[in-house]
Amino acid sequence: MARSESPRVPTRDRFKNTDPCQPLRIFDMARRIDLLVLLLLSTLLVSCSDGGEDGSELSTLEGAAIFGADDRLDYYDVTDERLRAITRESIVALVSADSLILDDPDHIGLNTYTLGEGQYLCTKERFYDQPALAFCSGTLIDDDLVLSAGHCVVDFEACRKTLFVFDYYYESEDQLATISKSDIYQCKDLVARTNNVYISDMEPQGVDYSIVQLDRPVSSDRKPMPVRRAKTALPVSEPITVIGFGSGLPAKIETGGKVYDPRPAELDRFITSSDVFGGNSGSGAIDSSGQVAGVVVLGINDYVGNQQLQCYEAAVYPEGPGVESTYVFHALDELCGSGWPSHPLCGVPAVCSDGFCSGTETPANCPTDCPAITCGDTRCDPSEWANCPRDCGWLAGPPAEWTCDVTLYSALDGCDCGCGAHDPDCDDPTATVFGCLTGDTCSETDTCMGNGAIPAGWTCAADHYAMKDGCNCKCGAYDPDCDSQAGGHQSGCSWGQSCSEDGMVCVYDLAAPGWTCSPYTYAVGDGCDCNCGIRDPDCDSSGQVTIGCSVGQTCGDDGACAWNGVPAQWTCEAALWGDGEHCDCGCGAADKDCENSDLPVLNCAANQRCDGAGLCDGSRAPGNWTCEPSFYNGGDRDGCDCGCGTYDPDCAAHTGRTFGCPSGISCGLDGACDYGVVPAAWTCAAATYGSDDGCDCGCGTWDPDCDLDDLQARGCDDGLRCAGEGLCVPADLPATWTCDPMTYRLDAVCDCDCGAWDPNCDAWPLQPNGCADTQRCAPDGTCMTPDAPAVWTCNVVFYEDGLVCDCNCGAFDPDCANTALNITGCAEGSTCSPAGLCVAIPMPESWTCGAAKYAAGDGCDCLCGGYDPDCGDPAQEVVGCDSGQTCQGGLCVPDGYLCAPAAYNAGDACNCGCGAYDPDCDDPSTPVVGCHSNVCDGAGRCVEVTGMELVGSGGGECNVVVSQAPRSNGTLLVSLLLFGGLLWRRRKFVRS
Repeated sequence: MARSESPRVPTRDRFKNTDPCQPLRIFDMARRIDLLVLLLLSTLLVSCSDGGEDGSELSTLEGAAIFGADDRLDYYDVTDERLRAITRESIVALVSADSLILDDPDHIGLNTYTLGEGQYLCTKERFYDQPALAFCSGTLIDDDLVLSAGHCVVDFEACRKTLFVFDYYYESEDQLATISKSDIYQCKDLVARTNNVYISDMEPQGVDYSIVQLDRPVSSDRKPMPVRRAKTALPVSEPITVIGFGSGLPAKIETGGKVYDPRPAELDRFITSSDVFGGNSGSGAIDSSGQVAGVVVLGINDYVGNQQLQCYEAAVYPEGPGVESTYVFHALDELCGSGWPSHPLCGVPAVCSDGFCSGTETPANCPTDCPAITCGDTRCDPSEWANCPRDCGWLAGPPAEWTCDVTLYSALDGCDCGCGAHDPDCDDPTATVFGCLTGDTCSETDTCMGNGAIPAGWTCAADHYAMKDGCNCKCGAYDPDCDSQAGGHQSGCSWGQSCSEDGMVCVYDLAAPGWTCSPYTYAVGDGCDCNCGIRDPDCDSSGQVTIGCSVGQTCGDDGACAWNGVPAQWTCEAALWGDGEHCDCGCGAADKDCENSDLPVLNCAANQRCDGAGLCDGSRAPGNWTCEPSFYNGGDRDGCDCGCGTYDPDCAAHTGRTFGCPSGISCGLDGACDYGVVPAAWTCAAATYGSDDGCDCGCGTWDPDCDLDDLQARGCDDGLRCAGEGLCVPADLPATWTCDPMTYRLDAVCDCDCGAWDPNCDAWPLQPNGCADTQRCAPDGTCMTPDAPAVWTCNVVFYEDGLVCDCNCGAFDPDCANTALNITGCAEGSTCSPAGLCVAIPMPESWTCGAAKYAAGDGCDCLCGGYDPDCGDPAQEVVGCDSGQTCQGGLCVPDGYLCAPAAYNAGDACNCGCGAYDPDCDDPSTPVVGCHSNVCDGAGRCVEVTGMELVGSGGGECNVVVSQAPRSNGTLLVSLLLFGGLLWRRRKFVRS
C-alpha cells in the first residue's frame, strides 16, 4: 500500500559498523511487526480512530517494562568483567536475514531503523538513536546449541531464515562492535521446541522454549553458558541477571531483577522483576551462581502514550513482579530425551559415529556423522552465500522479477511456479509444485509443463486446487496447498484444526492444555494414549488399546499408567508380583518391582534388564555404547566387542575372540581396533580402515575393504558406488562420462557435452549446462544448434524441441503439428495456424468495448465484460486499470492478487490472505473471509493467534486501553514478548 509520508532517514554515521559509503537502509516494517498480542489477565478496552500525524488522540497502555529504576546498561558501562565476558562470548541476537547488509564479509552492516523512529518515542527516551535490529534473544549453551523461546522460532522454516549474531553491542559510546561473517551463524536444526502457553482462570499456564543447533560449532572465542539442570524451584528473592536485546537494541545488561514467585507447585515458570522489553524473549535468566536458570518468555507492555507530547515513552512501575521465565530443565528434558549427546547438558558426551553431528564435530573431523557441504543440500553454509542460490537465495531475498510472496522464495516449502522468476526449490525433483496441475513440472523459465490434471476425486471448485489460495480440505482429494499452508488459512476446517494427510477430514492441531504427546494422538480414536500429561478421551471408549503402559497396566483418571493388582497375564507365583525384592522377568507381564532399577533382575542374564512387556532385553551398557547392549561386559560367552563406541570390559580378559576387528588386531583402550599405521589422508575413524567391516567411501583415500566385491559400501547414498580415490559416484555412471561424476543424474541440471547423455536432459534438454544459449543437447549427449528458419524470431532452441508448440515466432514450429502439446505465445484457448500465427477464440457476447478492441493486439483491454485474448501476451499493456493493477478474468485487481477476481472490492466481505489488500477491509463492519481470527492486517495478511486477544487494525488505527488490574499474585498485565514486542501506532517505514 502507498504511504503518504516519508520516514526520517537516519544519518550516515549513526551506526559505526555499517558501510560508510551508503546510508542506513530503512525497510517496510509491515513485514516485521503489525500487532501486539496481549494475554487476557485484565479488562481489555479497544477504541479505534483514523489515527495519523495530525495530533489525533493517542492510546494509553497502563503498564510498564521498568520496575523502579531502569537498570539496563550498555556493555561499555558495565565494570563487571564476568558480565562483559558473557555478553561477548555467549549472547546471540536473533535477526531476520534481510536485516543485515552482507556486501562486506568483514564489516557487516545493519539494514534497520532506530528505536525512536520505529516506536515513535519521545526524544528524551533512553537509547532513542540506537538501532533496533534483533527480534529475539538467545544464549549459547553448548558448542553448537542456542537456547531461546519457542515463540521466537516457531518451526524449522522460520529457523533457517533466522541469523544468530554475536557481538551486537556497543563497545564504547556511539561505537558498535564490528560484526563479521564469522560472527553470524545459521540454523542447522531445531532440536527441541515447545510453546504451549495458554490462559486458564485468567492465569498463563504452560512452558515456552526452543533449542537451535547452529550450522557449525562456534569459534574458540565463544563460550557456552552453564545451565541449571536441577528440577527444583528457585528461592524467593534470588537475584536474576538478564542479558539480551530488549526492543531490538544492542545488548543490554540488567542485574536488578529478583525472583518474586518461583511457582514451586507448578515448576513451569518463575516470576521476576527484571527490566525487560519485547526482544528479550529467549534471553537467559541467570541466577546468582552464574547458571542459566530459565528462558524469558512473558512480560508486561513496553510503552505508553504521552498525551501531551503526542509520542510514546517507556512506562515505569514500582518494584514488583511482571516478567516470567520458563524453567530451563523443561528444554533439557526434551533435548536429552531425544538421545542428543551433550556432556554439559545431558551427561552423554558426543562421540564420532553416534549418529548425531553435534558439539565440535564437523565434516572434516567426523564425516560419518557430518556430511560434507555441497550446493543443493538445503544447508546454507557461509561459504555458499555468494555462489549457491539454491541453498542461500533466501539470504538476499528473491530477484526483482519475483511476483509471489517473498517468503516463498527458496524456502524449502515446495516449487512455486508462475511467480515471475525461477524458484530454486524447483531444482528438487521431489518438491511439490504449486501453481500448476498435479503431474506438471516447472521449467527453468518458470512455466508449467506437462499434462497434469486435477485428481478425479476432487469435489471443490477447480480453481481452488493447488492455486496457493489456502489449504482446501474435505474436497475429495488432497490439496497440495496444504503442504505449505499457501495463502495462510484452512478452508473447510474449524479454528485449531488442520487437514489430514489424505485431505478428507479435519484434525485438531493442538490438543488440550497439558497434553505432552503428539497432538494428532489426542481424542482421535487411535487408542488410549497414556502417560501423555493428561487423560486421553479415547481411554473412555471401550475397545481402545492402551498405548504407553507396560503389559498389565491401565490408564488412570490422571492420564498416568497404573497397576490394578496382579495382571491377568502374570504366569509366575502371584506373591512374587510387586513383592519389593526382585524384578521377576519372563512372567507373562511386567513386574511392578522392575520400575526400581536398584532391584536385581531374575530369570535374565546378569547384564540384561526387563522391558515393559516383562521380557529380558538389553543390558546396562554405557550411554555411548553402540552395539547390542547385551554384548557389553557379557563375560566369556561373547568375547571382546570392539568398535562399539567405548571399551568393552570383556577385552581385558585377553581370552576368546575379538569381534569387530580383523584377525590378529586387538582392541585399544579407546574401544577401537588398534591398527597401528593408517594412511594420513584417511579422514574416517581409524577403526574402519581395512577392517573387513565394509567398504568405507568418502574417507579421503581408498579403503582396502572396497577391493572385496562382497562388502557393502558405506558413506555413499543409495544409488551410488565407490570409485577412484574413494569417491562416491552414481552406480550407473557411464565409463565415457568426462564431467564431474556427481553432476550425472543427481543435480537436476541437464549437463551436455560430457561424453554421454545425462538423464537429467530427458525432461528439459534446452539451454543445457556446457552449451551455448542457442544450443540444446542432442541424443548423443553433444551440443547442437537447431536448424530454425531464418525468419524465426524466438530462441532457436525452442524450434522443433518436441516440448511445446511455439507460436508467433515468425515461422511455423513443427511441434505445433502435435495437438497434444501446449501452445505458448498465444492467448488461452487459441490455436496456431500453418503460418505460425495465433488464431483467437470467438468474441464473447458479453463484450462491451467494441469488436475492434477484441484480440486486436492493441493492449489488454480490461473491464470490457469479458476476457481479451490480448491479456495472454505479457508484452501487451493493460488498458482500463490503475497503476499497480493487472487484469484477471476481465477484472482489474492488484498485482499478485491470488483470490477470485470477482471478490476484490466487491463490497460483500473483507477477503484476506489474497496476496494484496482488499479495499472492502476498510469498513470494520465487513465480515473477514479467509482468517480464523477474523483479523486482517494492512497488507492483506491474516493474523493468527491461539488463546490470546489481538490488538490490530480495523481499517483505521486501533487505540488500546488496558486497565491496570493485578493478578492474584501481584503480577501485572502480561504480553508475549513477540519479535521485540513493538506496537506500531503511527506509521510504517518504506525502504529508502
